[in-house]
Amino acid sequence: MARWYRRAYGLLKAKYRYVFVRYFPRDVKLDKSEIWKAILSSLQYLVGTLGYADVNPYLVRIQKDLDGIVIRCNSKQVRTLVAAIAMVNNVGGESISLDVRKISGTLKALLKKIN
Repeated sequence: MARWYRRAYGLLKAKYRYVFVRYFPRDVKLDKSEIWKAILSSLQYLVGTLGYADVNPYLVRIQKDLDGIVIRCNSKQVRTLVAAIAMVNNVGGESISLDVRKISGTLKALLKKIN
């Protein structure tokens, strides 16, 4: 279930975390959308459809200069997403390793940390 907090004017808003993921080896040429699909497939395999809905993953940005992607997820389900990312070892027929580099509460802070 999503973690919610009350705003000043009474509406509820979900809390999210932003995760920066980089792949290794870097000399392998992959489409970032293939990596995203592999992460989603791994997440669905790990927790099923209901767990997938609880994690609520969203591809925020593809960092071409840093060879990574930024993913947003529910703040209570960060560990589940990291576990699913660690399970990915093959994308598009290439053997790769995905590494979670940074986790932050805001996109601005995450971009500051990775640059």
